[in-house]
Amino acid sequence: MKCEIDWTATGTMIGGLGTWAGAIAIVIAAWLGRNAIADFREQKLAERKIDYAEKLLSQTRIVNDAIRRIRQRHPSAEELSEAQEIAVDETDGALPRQNHIDATIARERLKNEASAFDGLRELLPLVGAYFGEDVEKQARRFLRIPHMITNHANRLWNVGHDEGVDATLYFSGGKADTITNELQKSSDALDKALKAHLSAGVDV
Repeated sequence: MKCEIDWTATGTMIGGLGTWAGAIAIVIAAWLGRNAIADFREQKLAERKIDYAEKLLSQTRIVNDAIRRIRQRHPSAEELSEAQEIAVDETDGALPRQNHIDATIARERLKNEASAFDGLRELLPLVGAYFGEDVEKQARRFLRIPHMITNHANRLWNVGHDEGVDATLYFSGGKADTITNELQKSSDALDKALKAHLSAGVDV
């Protein structure tokens, strides 16, 4: 019995296979494209995190330097002269007491270093999102210092020098300087967490 091939049916079947092959190719291409886009997005996010980590590390060092300048015990001749003039105005022309002058020096130093704290404050909105609450908490510790200095400068103006005022306003060094020690702990914690991002480019 002679077997005849139905070329029309065969052509239809081959055409159908071609259609399926094309569909599969499209699906595979879409899957690869989606993965490529996802990889690209992950890479860009990692790059943004690294860039942000570098900025945060740099800014906390700037703030640390600013805090040390604010807390220097001995003022320059220029600072002293300017503080005397300001204090005279605030005491209605009366001869200002030493605590008025010292308080004014602290306030003016804080005012002159405000940009350092503003720079850190501008970075904070994304810190928690990128690096977690613990990193954000450590970064925010630096922003407590201006409030502490303002409060103790006001106390110095109104009451005078005491142990709490001097411990806050003046750098003493050593274990007794609680502000320096606490900020050092925060700096170390930030360095450890953020350098992990810089070296690995992945979540800590």
